[in-house]
Amino acid sequence: MKTHSKKTDVELINGKKAESYQRDGSQLVVTLDDGTQLTGDTVVIGLGVSPRIALAKASGLKLDGDGVEVNEYLQTSDPSIWSAGDIAYYPDKILGYQRIEHVDHARNSGDQVGRNMAGAHEVYTRTPYFYSNIFSISWQAIGTLDPNLEQVFDTRDNGTIVYFLKEDRLAGVLLWNVSVDLDDVRNLLANPPANKEALIGSIKEN
Repeated sequence: MKTHSKKTDVELINGKKAESYQRDGSQLVVTLDDGTQLTGDTVVIGLGVSPRIALAKASGLKLDGDGVEVNEYLQTSDPSIWSAGDIAYYPDKILGYQRIEHVDHARNSGDQVGRNMAGAHEVYTRTPYFYSNIFSISWQAIGTLDPNLEQVFDTRDNGTIVYFLKEDRLAGVLLWNVSVDLDDVRNLLANPPANKEALIGSIKEN
């Protein structure tokens, strides 16, 4: 990533935290935890989010950790209330119960809830994916990506597929600058090979 950033005159600073920022005339100055100061025209702050479940808790809905537990129809413990998006702790057909924070899940689960509220009574079957694009780099992922898990690297001509294994079972797949059919990834996660060496070359590129 640093190599790609340098080509576009962008500097990445790793292992540092922003302690504060202040205005200095027309400029903004950010002070890092080692005392380094960075000056610029604009500061973009990405803080992340935490689910707000106070209303669900006050309503007596069943919770699981920081999410609202739902069934395969995205109904809560009160069948007249549905939940979708980041706050829903739902049973994924491949990955099991999970809570996902990404736009793909938010859009599709929201659409499903809308249909079910209108009487469709359809099971939510989509296993969502994550994605991003930075400069000339694109990546997509499905499942659990944890650097502490065992990893198998499948190097391709222009990128790499990384398989993440938990207790010798495939738990997640990262596509780094590789274009594939995401349903092939979902099928592999649902039916992983018994031997991890068989993962190499198992997903065909588009």
